[in-house]
Amino acid sequence: MSIGLGVEADRLDQTYRSLDQRTERQTETVTQVITLNTQVFASSVDTVSTDVVREAQAEGADRRVRVRIPLEAAWQLAARRWRFGPRAGLVGEHASIRSSASLAVDPSDRMVHARRLSPAELRARYPWSLSAIAGIDFGFVLTARSRIIATPFTSIALTTFGGASDAHARPERFGLRLMIQHRF
Repeated sequence: MSIGLGVEADRLDQTYRSLDQRTERQTETVTQVITLNTQVFASSVDTVSTDVVREAQAEGADRRVRVRIPLEAAWQLAARRWRFGPRAGLVGEHASIRSSASLAVDPSDRMVHARRLSPAELRARYPWSLSAIAGIDFGFVLTARSRIIATPFTSIALTTFGGASDAHARPERFGLRLMIQHRF
């Protein structure tokens, strides 16, 4: 049985492009009446429907730094030099945006546009979160004090701390962690 506490940090740079299309139907009714004094000679009513397609393209670069603080417990079975067993724990996570234009809905036309978010909007969109993590360790003992461990894992957000927003991050991760472990 082992218990681990640590700090992980990573940086993510990614570009994105979004195309938002919306079709609006405009209907216009035209009435024509031809009269002479009080007598109607001809009348017509026409209804014309026109479909207008509106597009908004947004693109930008997303750059963020993520800090994770995991607290994990692992238990491993030994089969000669091989080790395997479950790993589970809790992870506190925070992503801070260094420079980014984010996708947001513009209230005036309800289209998605890229714009800079204020610090308050960023805090609401990327709050601290607490996640559960579970995985299975597969390891190989190199020496009496060193081993290599590969852990496929999944991590799902349990709750977030901070302001509420219509768009906020609730991290869900699937991955493979590679560790070189040395005991002193």
